[in-house]
Amino acid sequence: MTSSEIVMAHLVVQFFLMTAQTSIMMLVLYIMFLHPLSGNLALIIALLYCVAFVGIAVGYFLSEIFNEDRLIAYAGTGFLLTLFMVSGIIWPIEGAHISLKSWCRAFPIVAAAESFHSIAMKGFIYSHKVVYMGFVSCAAWIVIFSFLTYYISWRKKGT
Repeated sequence: MTSSEIVMAHLVVQFFLMTAQTSIMMLVLYIMFLHPLSGNLALIIALLYCVAFVGIAVGYFLSEIFNEDRLIAYAGTGFLLTLFMVSGIIWPIEGAHISLKSWCRAFPIVAAAESFHSIAMKGFIYSHKVVYMGFVSCAAWIVIFSFLTYYISWRKKGT
């Protein structure tokens, strides 16, 4: 199998896994816990898929940097923990130190988290700046991580 075939097979499997994960998460959040939903459910699901593809791109990127599964797992855990801490998911950005607030916006999930909140709680639609910036941010990070992964893979093959 070629590298492209392996990546495509992995993407197909990941797509089905994230469909199951998103479905279960939405059922628990909005059916079991009766969390209010003011916005468009399809828009929320599309945003969650975009965030999941950012995660897949990060996973591919880390797998190109490190050669051992153990190191990839450590780096992924450290990256995700840092990401959740500074993106406002665990601790609100408003409570961060002033020196952190300026660069917290550069993390991949910050705009998507704000977009999710704006759709679900405020009922914003795609044309609102906060919402579409969440999608734009996800797309930009997917491109960035994909390009870096391709570049590192290309450099490894050249040496």
